[in-house]
Amino acid sequence: MSSPWLYAIVMAVDALLYQIRYEIFTSCFLYLEIIVKIECADCEAKYVGETERSLRKWISEHHRDSSPVGHHMGYQKHSFTSNNVSVVHQEATWFKRGVAEAIHITLVDPSLNRDRGRHTLPAIYREVLQSRDPSSHRESRDSAGQ
Repeated sequence: MSSPWLYAIVMAVDALLYQIRYEIFTSCFLYLEIIVKIECADCEAKYVGETERSLRKWISEHHRDSSPVGHHMGYQKHSFTSNNVSVVHQEATWFKRGVAEAIHITLVDPSLNRDRGRHTLPAIYREVLQSRDPSSHRESRDSAGQ
């Protein structure tokens, strides 16, 4: 047997959680000077990029067929939602943001990126970053155990 007051409390909590999720979602679109990662909702494809513009503007630009993400969505008939978009870094300085983009591209190894970012990391940095990747540690442990 359920009580009306319990139902009212559940509905009030649900409404509050909805409002919190909405505020977090909309505030994320106001980010500026960011590194963004997009993951396809239908496959393993990923894209990492940087922008000084707002996340909202950047996403609208990447829906175009001229962008690798837009091309993937149109050609493969795939999609992405706000759950597949994450701000992975925020940096106001143009040079540092470019380096951060190169680092995140190295760490994620996104299949949709046309290039490695505007900065090329020296080989030693790529090796260090890739050695920090948890999946590479897991693979090396798995091969050592066999």
